[in-house]
Amino acid sequence: MEVTMRFTLPEEREELAMAQNGPAYRAALDMVADNVFRPARKHGYPQDRHGIAELVQKIGPDANDLIWALERLFYEILEDCGAKL
Repeated sequence: MEVTMRFTLPEEREELAMAQNGPAYRAALDMVADNVFRPARKHGYPQDRHGIAELVQKIGPDANDLIWALERLFYEILEDCGAKL
């Protein structure tokens, strides 16, 4: 099978850039899933440059419930947009 995508430039330059950057968007979403949500379910947050471990400590015992709720929302949004990781 062969697929050809056509864009009318310069009017559709933004759409072309989005199509060309699809792999980068996918990689970024995978990184969010793996670095933000997965540690809450698996092994916890190491000390990191983003300060997530410190923030989780500040939130306290309800931090994991909050993270799990945000993870569910993240995947619901992806599903609503027709995206799948």
